[in-house]
Amino acid sequence: MSNDRLIIIGSGLAGYNLAKELRRLQSKRPIDIFTLDDGSFYSKPMLSNALAKQKTPGDLPMQTAAQFALQFNVTIHPHTPIKHIDTTQKTAYTQKHAFEYQDLVFAVGAKARSLDQVCSEVKAPTFTVNCLSDYVLFRQHLDKLQAQKAVKVLLVGGGLIGCEFANDLAQAGAKVSVVDIQNRCMANQLPPVLSHTLQQALESLGVEFHWSTALHQVIEQHKAEQTYITATTKTGHTLGPVDLVLCAIGLEPHITLAKECGLVVTRGIKVDQTLQGSQDHIYALGDCACVNGLMYQFVLPLMACVRALAKTLNGSTTPVSYPPMPIVVKTPICPLVITPPAPNVNGGHWEYEKPKQEDQSIDQKALFKDASGTLQGFALMGRYTIEKNQLIKQLPPLL
Repeated sequence: MSNDRLIIIGSGLAGYNLAKELRRLQSKRPIDIFTLDDGSFYSKPMLSNALAKQKTPGDLPMQTAAQFALQFNVTIHPHTPIKHIDTTQKTAYTQKHAFEYQDLVFAVGAKARSLDQVCSEVKAPTFTVNCLSDYVLFRQHLDKLQAQKAVKVLLVGGGLIGCEFANDLAQAGAKVSVVDIQNRCMANQLPPVLSHTLQQALESLGVEFHWSTALHQVIEQHKAEQTYITATTKTGHTLGPVDLVLCAIGLEPHITLAKECGLVVTRGIKVDQTLQGSQDHIYALGDCACVNGLMYQFVLPLMACVRALAKTLNGSTTPVSYPPMPIVVKTPICPLVITPPAPNVNGGHWEYEKPKQEDQSIDQKALFKDASGTLQGFALMGRYTIEKNQLIKQLPPLL
């Protein structure tokens, strides 16, 4: 075995883009990629607007594992979990084989939080969507229902992903009801006025919202050869009947394997600015990594980490830096771009370009300024989204 082997655990955007970037720098280092699924290369952000794009699950993969392996001269191990890592011997073990490595990268991503984590009793099929295999199951169920009738969906979670799915499902003809313990759309990213505007836009598609509502029970019931689902809130209110339940209440990084091999983990796998963990020659990036205390589970920070880590693995140690990174929210009924203030910004307030809450226009702009009046973030709707690039230049780096 070659002792300069690089092992990448995970075949999502983080793992595959790291392999691609490293191949751009050099062509011969052995790279082995281990994945739990079939290793198809696809873009996860496409999952929350595939209906609007008229994409079936089969349309989403851009390359098979075999095609990617051939193009970038890597070895991919589909359906092959790493069971154990001996960091002293620098060896990773699958069920049947041992693989020595020089460097190892965790690109294992995160899992979607399930409904039973927030609901006392779940006795009905429920869905989460955080990978292609999740989406395949979800679409199989949805398409089967839609072939029979107009589908009613209970969407648990009114955050960014929840709003994207609400827009996508409603525009595809589903009747969507959103329930959330928060009191407004994207409460962690948007100021109240813009949350209200986004809600109005989604309501124009027929989406209903139930705020400050916690679920107690979700049960599948059968009556007169019909199957339906009802949900009961902790205050005793009944939601439904609905045909399908989709849960979008956040992500939990995969940290079990890292913890078992002795790495320090917090909310995610703890890494420094070079993306190295608490042990030499082990790195992490993407949704599983906590970089200098920061967790950004979006594409732009992931790609910044990919570029920096590829240079480090190629022999030129390169700390990652995070410039201001806008998030384009996929709610076409209400175009929206946000750059929330960094977590370490203390104090501050939102200033509105068009502050009247009674105004029905989606053309709205909010700037977040700290106590000294320095711009730290923004939220742009409608025609104001064209100001994204201009405002980005005024923001300080995140890292």
